[in-house]
Amino acid sequence: INAATQARIGLHYSLFEEEATDTSRETLGLTAAVDFDRPDGSFTLGFAADDTPDGTRLSVDFGRTYTLPTGSLSASIGLTRGTDAELYATGNLQMRYTLPRGALTASLNRSVGPGSDDAEEIVTSLSLGAHNALTPVSNIGVNLAFVRAEEAAETTDITSFGVTYDYALGPDWSLSAGYGFQQRDDAGGSANASSVSLTLSRTFDFRP
Repeated sequence: INAATQARIGLHYSLFEEEATDTSRETLGLTAAVDFDRPDGSFTLGFAADDTPDGTRLSVDFGRTYTLPTGSLSASIGLTRGTDAELYATGNLQMRYTLPRGALTASLNRSVGPGSDDAEEIVTSLSLGAHNALTPVSNIGVNLAFVRAEEAAETTDITSFGVTYDYALGPDWSLSAGYGFQQRDDAGGSANASSVSLTLSRTFDFRP
């Protein structure tokens, strides 16, 4: 619109087909947002609409982002009218704190969207992360996350933890090692899984 104001608009379409019952569900959506730049960050006003077989889902939200000397802070608050005609509060809070050799991050989010068969699903998540350079060629990262999904009378909790270590072997080669753990709790009980990864990668530059 001008140097300090930008408008964004998008369309999305999804098709879900179930072979067992030979049925299909189509969803058409529209998203729009206006960003207002400020000297210390920006304001955002957003709108979304999804047309589903069960009805229309409408959402509005207002957000504010601050650029700080030690990092950044952003927050948003919104309201969603679900396909069940109920009103749900939504919101998001994100923080990044810059350290001399890394950063700390934290985020808290609550959203409403389609679950199974487009039924309303409320998802609340919390994540914490830390990243630090050990040497000029190596760094370590740690993250912890918790997600709760609520749909109808069912609640699913997922807790995850991960550690990664990256080492630059040279200008093109790098080595990455990681460990992850996840636990899932729902009406059917509890289950957990662990994973270990080791990746050797190389980047290529193509010059004309």
